[in-house]
Amino acid sequence: MLKPQHKHDGVDCKDAGEGKSSSSQSQSWPSSVASNELPPCREPSTAMAELNDIAASLKAKVCRLERVVAEMKAARKFGQR
Repeated sequence: MLKPQHKHDGVDCKDAGEGKSSSSQSQSWPSSVASNELPPCREPSTAMAELNDIAASLKAKVCRLERVVAEMKAARKFGQR
């Protein structure tokens, strides 16, 4: 099995993963990890900015959905009268 070759906080991922666990269970890796198809490491500030963008996008979508639900409820109440 191929292991990731990049580093996190100066620790090489191939040294810090499978085989060093104290449990006797074997660890099952997702196919992307097993085939060494991981995205490159990101700087923490870049990753945080990406997460903030995603969060803002999700908040906007939730607001739109809440508005649509409110309109649907209002239309249903209007139709029942």
